[in-house]
Order: sequence, then structure tokens, then C-alpha cells
Amino acid sequence: MCEKCRAADEGYALPELQVHYHEVETNHAMAGEEKDGQAILFRDAATGLQAASKEKRDSLPKRVDKINEIISDQNPADQIIIWCDLNDEQKAIESMLKSIGVSYVSLYGNQDIDERECELARWLNKEVTVFLSKTEMYGSGVNMQQAHIMIYAGIDYKFNSFIQGIHRVYRFLQKNPVDVHIIYSEAEREILRVLQTKWKQHEELVANMTNIIKEHGLNHLSLSDILTRTIGVERIEVKSERFTVANNDCVLEAQRQPENHVDLIVTSIPFANHYEYTPSYNDFGH
Repeated sequence: MCEKCRAADEGYALPELQVHYHEVETNHAMAGEEKDGQAILFRDAATGLQAASKEKRDSLPKRVDKINEIISDQNPADQIIIWCDLNDEQKAIESMLKSIGVSYVSLYGNQDIDERECELARWLNKEVTVFLSKTEMYGSGVNMQQAHIMIYAGIDYKFNSFIQGIHRVYRFLQKNPVDVHIIYSEAEREILRVLQTKWKQHEELVANMTNIIKEHGLNHLSLSDILTRTIGVERIEVKSERFTVANNDCVLEAQRQPENHVDLIVTSIPFANHYEYTPSYNDFGH
């Protein structure tokens, strides 16, 4: 890299990121019963959305206690961001912060926009210690790098909201190492595993794009060649007496099938804010 470019890049290095995982115990006494009335000894892993939501509610007191413990270990002069998912979580965290004498602003979606802006300004002006809200509201776009401590009161499958929340403080020109505390329950280990897998894929994607830009630059024609998307797909079929498997656009393949012949459809359609599956304009991810 030339000296001019090196000087232009000065300060544009991400800080150290330290991730702290905090597991709280699951209350197996609330495991429930089978349909025949037989008691369940251990609570199942909360993998489905309904089970995860119930586990999040049941583990709330222990997660709030863990937040209290984390805050107590910090320098009182440091500002902190706390992300939650449910209004009940937010109210419980507010009560805890009041009980330990920590100042905060807590922003909800049903508040007047001007009121929220005033509350955010109070935190940005360092009038209060804790900023408490949801990533769906303030996890994107807002520069919060005056803080370097972040707490996730819980976890879920929404990786985009999760990683965007982290980048409110984990960003260029951040002067301190960033500490991210992630709280989850024993029954949410599978959700954590999925979240970590998505995080690893995200880092691999960023590294790959970084290498491509380093090699080809932003205006080089070879860069556009690498990132060129396609449209359409060549249909490939494998068939036997018991099955037929086709690699094809799913919409076009469905149109080839006769009516009223399907018993079960298994599909995985990506949401718009998730990864695309293929570099094709036909991909539903686009």
C-alpha cells in the first residue's frame, strides 16, 4: 500500500471485540407434562419459536439478575447499551436499574417520536448511564460508539438485528475494546449455536469481500465479473422408480407438476434480510 493510501486509512481499524457468554439455568421444575399426564423430568431445548418465547419469559428473572451482576462489575463512569426483545423484559430491567440506582433512558415503539429523540439525546449527551431498547428500533444506523459495553438480555434467531446492534459500538474510530455480553438460558443452547454459525458465515463473507476488493479494487472490470449474477438455471433431473429429484427454479418446477398431486411441500425460503442462497436473480433472497 502506498504511503498516501496508508495515511488515508489511519484510524480505520476495528477495535478488539470481546464476547462474553453468560448461561443461566433453566427451571426444569416447569418442564410440564406429556399428553398422558406423565411428568417431564427435563425441559426440552427451546428450538421452536413458541418454545423459545416461553423459555424467554420463564428465564426472565435470572437473566435480569445476570444483567445486574454484569453492570455491577463495570466502571460507573462507563455508559452501557442493553438490548431486549419483549416489553416485559424492558420493564423488568427498568425496575432492576431503579433498584440499584443506575440512571437510564428506555425507549418503546409506542412513544412519541419527539419524546424518543429527546431521550436518545440525553443518553448521547451522557446525562444517563444506560440506553435500553430493542434492536428492531435502534439497532441500525445510530452511532453509539461513545459506549463500548453492550448487553443482550436474550437471544433469538434474528442474526441481522443482532449483528447490526453490535455495530452501533463496534465500528471504526471506536477508541476502546468492545465488550459484548450475551445472556441465554440452558435451554437456548441450540439457538446460540445457530446464532454463532450465522456469525461465522458473516465473518467469512466479509473476509471474502475484503479480499476481492483488495485484489480488484472498486472500479476494476474484473470485480464486476466476479460478482456477476445470473438468471435462469439449467434443469437437471435424477430419477428412479421411487423418486424424482430436479435441480431447477422452484417456481418453474412447480408449474411442470400436475394439479392436486402433492401431499407435503418442504421448503426453505430466505427472508430479505438473510443470506442469499445463490448468485441468481431468481433466488427468492433477492
